[in-house]
Amino acid sequence: MAGAGLCVRPADRVTAPALRGLARFADIRGIPPAWEFLLDYDVIEAFCVAGLAGRASSTRGTYRSALYALAGLVHGEPGRPATPFAGARAPVPYSPGERAELAAIARAQRDPAKRSSALALVVFGIGAGLRPGELVRLRGGDVRRRGCQVVVHLSGPAARAAVSCSARGGPAAAIRTLSPTSPGA
Repeated sequence: MAGAGLCVRPADRVTAPALRGLARFADIRGIPPAWEFLLDYDVIEAFCVAGLAGRASSTRGTYRSALYALAGLVHGEPGRPATPFAGARAPVPYSPGERAELAAIARAQRDPAKRSSALALVVFGIGAGLRPGELVRLRGGDVRRRGCQVVVHLSGPAARAAVSCSARGGPAAAIRTLSPTSPGA
């Protein structure tokens, strides 16, 4: 491929395979193997949409991002938005059995402080979906009951008005376990 001052590290784990695939795609379609043709935004779009049709949308998006970065060096910014790809599917959540096992392990802690902390991790990490930094900043005053729900009010850099978790998964019972002054403790 004729270079236009383009320097690509061959060991790059995304860019190198994306370029190899793009080159094969272009060769089959009779596109000249020069950078200005290969890294044309329309060629990249055709490759990502048609040439990678059997690949996961996340892979197609990653390849396009790597190729667009190179195309920007040759052609400048793209003139129109790229074809949207569906986002990656969320990972499968914990199964009911896994959640029960984690809760049992948390309740089995001998030291009351460790038991409380372990239950808080299970309840608010899995039950309410709090991120690690939010778990660290969580305080008792951030947690309230609203009927059959436990509502968590988060503050800080990524403040969220409320994160609610249903009592069906056991959070309300765990909250009673966490706070020794609550009714039913």
